[in-house]
Amino acid sequence: MDIRKGLIFACLLLAGAAHPAAAGLVSIGAAAGASVPVDKVSDAFDNGITGQGFIKFNIPFIITPRLDFTFQDMDITDPTVVAPDFTPGTYTGGTQQIFSALAHAQFDLIHAGPITPYLIVGVGMSKLDTSLDDLSGESTSKSTTQMTVDGGAGVLVKIGPVKGFLEGRLSNVVNNGELIDFDSVSTVPVTLGVVLF
Repeated sequence: MDIRKGLIFACLLLAGAAHPAAAGLVSIGAAAGASVPVDKVSDAFDNGITGQGFIKFNIPFIITPRLDFTFQDMDITDPTVVAPDFTPGTYTGGTQQIFSALAHAQFDLIHAGPITPYLIVGVGMSKLDTSLDDLSGESTSKSTTQMTVDGGAGVLVKIGPVKGFLEGRLSNVVNNGELIDFDSVSTVPVTLGVVLF
């Protein structure tokens, strides 16, 4: 499924989850924050922005399943990292966007009053959209869809009826050098958001 179609499908699911009958069984969340490239990727990309939306299924079990849809946008500071068919050397910069659909397992560690720290691990697919600007101001874009694994930690804080969370994950897109000249594209999205229901 195309990532953009997946995002539309997610919106429909979120709308369905908002129905009173679903309250308690399904939670939805939304967040925004910063995306920090790590490892070799930090030499090619600048820090960027990220957005996140998820559907969490409140099943009374050790793990809580979660379906996440994320977006990352970073500036390309070193165009030479792109694949040879981009003809490195003729470009001045560009942007790297990553659209991801991920199935997560969330593990709540403890419930300390209103505070719940947790771990999260997931797998899914990401669409890499790479756009480069040449010397004449024209843009060239290419895309590829690759497997993604990620994991991290977060903390959920409940203040009255409001649930907020802070979450950080290491996202690793297994690229195999197809579009960008790296075996993987690693970033750390850090988000601050709210959970409904």
